[in-house]
Amino acid sequence: MTGVFVSEGRQRVVIAVAGATRFMAGILMGTGMAVYAGDAGGSAFAVSMVLTAYFVGMTVFAPVWGAVADVTGRRRAVMVATGTLATLAVLPLVAVGEVGPPVRLPGLTVDGVWVLIGLRGLYAVFAVGFVPVMLSVVSARGGADGRGRSLGFFNSARAVGFSGGQVAVGTLLGLLAPSSLYLLIAAVSLLSTLAAA
Repeated sequence: MTGVFVSEGRQRVVIAVAGATRFMAGILMGTGMAVYAGDAGGSAFAVSMVLTAYFVGMTVFAPVWGAVADVTGRRRAVMVATGTLATLAVLPLVAVGEVGPPVRLPGLTVDGVWVLIGLRGLYAVFAVGFVPVMLSVVSARGGADGRGRSLGFFNSARAVGFSGGQVAVGTLLGLLAPSSLYLLIAAVSLLSTLAAA
């Protein structure tokens, strides 16, 4: 009986760490980027798009990743693959820093703030693979009698990540250079991926 209890407790901790860190990474990135975009002279619209890009990615791609997990039956693999790709999507930001220079293409110049927004959207495409799959795992683990409690626990872990990220980013923006903050975000994202593995 003790072994079952320890295993159950350990699984809850792993789910809590995975959930909290996945959402913390997103909040650290979104809030940090919004501040950097504003400091670089980005318009109010551009600053709001930094935050909106994540939710556009979530709206479009969360159902896709949920369906991939359903069709393949490989929930853990989907979480690990999307988590790994989300972590890798953060790394170009280390080179970009606060707000990179405009990107010049033949006949088109893209302001550096929009590069941030695009990278935030790319991150979202993969980071949102975690949400529907983990909700499925948590719901199944709760069973018919404990589903609400199980989902409530997971949502509390997500809230810890959200609020912890908001509190931490205010301090980190004053302590870290943008490249260092993005490296930290990649590390937090990687921790979530490893916990899901």
